[in-house]
Amino acid sequence: MNKILAILIIITSKNSIATETLCGKDEKDLFGCSNGKKIISLCHAKNGDSNVLTYKFGTTENIEMKHPKNNAKMNESFRLSSRAIQGGQESRVKFNVGSYTYIVYNHETNYGHSGVLVLKNGKSISNIKCDNDATLKSEIFALPTENYNDKIEIPNPYQK
Repeated sequence: MNKILAILIIITSKNSIATETLCGKDEKDLFGCSNGKKIISLCHAKNGDSNVLTYKFGTTENIEMKHPKNNAKMNESFRLSSRAIQGGQESRVKFNVGSYTYIVYNHETNYGHSGVLVLKNGKSISNIKCDNDATLKSEIFALPTENYNDKIEIPNPYQK
């Protein structure tokens, strides 16, 4: 009986971590990433006839970063790019804040991984990897696309 209870508690706690989001009740989570400490969400909402996308970073108690700060239309701040990679596809949502570039990425392969790569003046300063099964939802593909011509490589944790 105690073993069953312990297993149920573990399953319940894992599921609650995976479903945490920083999106509000009127927003849809198009990307939900957790690394055990912080949550990253791409939140979609309707504002009249406009689609609004917001990047949020932090905890459910404290959103540390929100971009854009106003309700800008999806196509004003964010760009989507994707390419075929060995065994699947890589998709990226990119935006800039001053000298910083944020790339939300999703590798859909047998060994898929997701996260956010942060660059300052073109140099990588952080790579936040998702511990959960974070994927970009289909609505994200309504974003304007850009050519996949940058030389920024997303680190693959499964390659040495």
